[in-house]
Amino acid sequence: ILAGLCDGSLMVPFKLTMMTSHNDDSKLHDTLCYLASFGISSIVVTPTVYLLYYLFNRFYSTEEIQPPLNSSNNTIITNDETHNNDNNSWIPPSVLPGLSSGILWASANILSVHATWFLGMKVGFPLTQTCVVFNALWGILYFKEIDLMDYKSGNLMRFAGGLVMVMLGSYFLAHSAS
Repeated sequence: ILAGLCDGSLMVPFKLTMMTSHNDDSKLHDTLCYLASFGISSIVVTPTVYLLYYLFNRFYSTEEIQPPLNSSNNTIITNDETHNNDNNSWIPPSVLPGLSSGILWASANILSVHATWFLGMKVGFPLTQTCVVFNALWGILYFKEIDLMDYKSGNLMRFAGGLVMVMLGSYFLAHSAS
């Protein structure tokens, strides 16, 4: 429910921008202004949320953070062992995939806002929300992240329930009054 509220409230500034736009020539400009304000707010909110998370864990957490252990001999893994020592690089191997996925996400976000702007809220926003179904199918069928045929785990029922919820949400968004 919280994710739905946050995602729904994300579109409030977008709708206000759409209402104040007077002509078709300014649509691209208004879209980019909305995305810039979204990016600036993300830069402000993300460190704030992290700081709150850190402070909560620092003062209220009862769990002690354990250093990573080497599974072969139960010794503590040092920073030198976590990085690629073959080429004396200080860049972890996860940087390139992380940057690539961030660039992909940012591009998709820009294009989804653009699609919503030109197709309208009733068509564009539900269309961008159905991408979750394709992402889930990609993870299940190609990456084998979960086994739908393992009946004891209930994965099939959870996936089917999530699929129904996404499709119902998209349907209700497409047939809403605004």
